[in-house]
Amino acid sequence: AEAAVAVGDQDDAAADAAAEEAAGAGFASPSLTVLELEANGQTALPPLHPRATVLTALLASYNRLGAVPRMLAHHGHSLKKLHLGCNGVTCVAEVLPHLTRLTELCLEGNRLSELPAAIGRLDKLREL
Repeated sequence: AEAAVAVGDQDDAAADAAAEEAAGAGFASPSLTVLELEANGQTALPPLHPRATVLTALLASYNRLGAVPRMLAHHGHSLKKLHLGCNGVTCVAEVLPHLTRLTELCLEGNRLSELPAAIGRLDKLREL
């Protein structure tokens, strides 16, 4: 069974409080596979311990992340679905090569001027 955490359609203060509460409750849970933080105005993701989670999906579109979080590189062995649309992201080159299990990548509505050549090495990627 998948364990999921969803925080959606809340105002900024409620979203921040929910993210803090969830982080305190143990986002490092080994059973956490899906993290949904869409449309919360998040500027950063809550901490995820790289060895304690088996994150397969991160759905964080419609926030204010600005950059692909570096900690996602630690989840390259498990992350299959990454939705970061409409965040103002300007570069994905640093993290993308590490996400070798990705099958689905959503980056529309960002400020990317180009995709790195490394995207060609993501041989499991089926949806861009």
